[in-house]
Amino acid sequence: KGMLLGGCLDVLANLCGTRFDEVKKFVRYKKIIWVLEACDLNPMGIRRAIWELDEAGWFKNTAGFVIGRPLTARQMEIMGVNQYNAVYEPLEKYGVPIIMDADIGHINPNMPLVIGAYASVSAYNNTIEVNMEC
Repeated sequence: KGMLLGGCLDVLANLCGTRFDEVKKFVRYKKIIWVLEACDLNPMGIRRAIWELDEAGWFKNTAGFVIGRPLTARQMEIMGVNQYNAVYEPLEKYGVPIIMDADIGHINPNMPLVIGAYASVSAYNNTIEVNMEC
């Protein structure tokens, strides 16, 4: 359970640390469910984007991660890094659920999510359920 926050890593990594980065205002007070996906990034780009957001303190107070299927990095591997370990290895230290291949982002089917909504997320047997309170 927590506030849904996130979006496309291609964009978020570019906003991180700029005057448009106000994530610290949210993560101080609330549990966050990070909803992340990638469009043009390859697996190494995904790993770098996750690292940058992590180093900037974005994942403080995280309640979990919902990771969408990446458009470009699907079934791609670079130096042993693929779409799964690019995300899982840097985030496993938080000890929270990480849902991979969720129906969000640039690949159909995709479910709409209200960023900023309080939600409970559960997954079981390749099925995800998101209950939002707006």
